[in-house]
Amino acid sequence: MLAAVVAAAGLGVTAWGTLMSARVAEDQLAQSRVQNEERERRQASRITYWQEPGSPLNTVIANRSLDPAAVSIVVTDRGVKPYIADLGMVPPCSRLAISEKDLWNIHPQKANDFFPTMQIGAILIEDANGKQWYRSYDVLLPAQRNIPLLAEALEAHDVPMWSSDMRAEPLDECGSAS
Repeated sequence: MLAAVVAAAGLGVTAWGTLMSARVAEDQLAQSRVQNEERERRQASRITYWQEPGSPLNTVIANRSLDPAAVSIVVTDRGVKPYIADLGMVPPCSRLAISEKDLWNIHPQKANDFFPTMQIGAILIEDANGKQWYRSYDVLLPAQRNIPLLAEALEAHDVPMWSSDMRAEPLDECGSAS
């Protein structure tokens, strides 16, 4: 009888230990997934854009990563479908200024508007691993066709964008900062 009680207690301790081990392993797996996701989006999170006010309005794209990245911009304009303009490779640790004039010159369907309201709605990034990202002012996501602005822009034809005025300038801060 005593042996049965000791055996049952031993089984209970073993079951509890197994349950605790499984919970620890599950927590470690979840932490590993989070770290992998952060590592996967590291380069794309270091590529940003903004528009500088003034005349002419300049859009700046900054690549603060240590790797070059292929970048395209999703341009929006009142009354015209958004379109995608390809910038090509943006060098590591650099910033690229794009003037409103450059955006207007490559516009596929110039609206009959003397005061265009072209803006950069988002940027598309292809990182060093070949993964494509969609970055707007407030979100960084894997690029997918179900993103409304991207889906609409993909219906238009890509517009190659080449301008001698666009020159990458080196950035002071680069690489290790997130």
